[in-house]
Amino acid sequence: MYAKLQKIASGRLLIENLQERTTSSLWSKHLMKRKRWIKYALDLAVLAIAFALSYLFRFDFAIPRDEFLCGMVQIPWVVMIQFATLNLTGAHQFIWRYVGMTEAKSLLHAAGYSLLLIVMLHLGLPDQYRLLKPPRSVIVMDTVLALGGILTLRLHYACCDALYMNETASGETCGAMLVNGRGRCY
Repeated sequence: MYAKLQKIASGRLLIENLQERTTSSLWSKHLMKRKRWIKYALDLAVLAIAFALSYLFRFDFAIPRDEFLCGMVQIPWVVMIQFATLNLTGAHQFIWRYVGMTEAKSLLHAAGYSLLLIVMLHLGLPDQYRLLKPPRSVIVMDTVLALGGILTLRLHYACCDALYMNETASGETCGAMLVNGRGRCY
């Protein structure tokens, strides 16, 4: 007790507490930045997989060599447009733990804007740039698969997070779960 009073009097206790808080807050900021980049990488992976799947579905899982090369040229700019519209519509500002109608609406807007932009580029580019123009069926299918994949990714994260929170709160694992509203689990 006497040692603690000496620390309080000299101000060392305050400095030690401040150092602990600063270190932990720096560590949490570092983890939050890393988490954000992981989420960005997951979104990019889902968008790229959706484009690849739409090409596979378009050509019945037997893509001709010329079309495969066209797809490899098209995938970076299509994914870039989709990712940019996700950012511009605010889809990355939402907390992944809470997925609701507001977030779904934002994702739907992002899908619509990216579809519109890609179709405009498809129709606006001259035929000499055929290499850059994805087939119309691929554009539509990619938009649907990307929207479904991004929404599924967020729902999966929300469910896993809810299961983890339920498990750690009660100390035991739970069976079936009903996710209601803003992340409440029953």
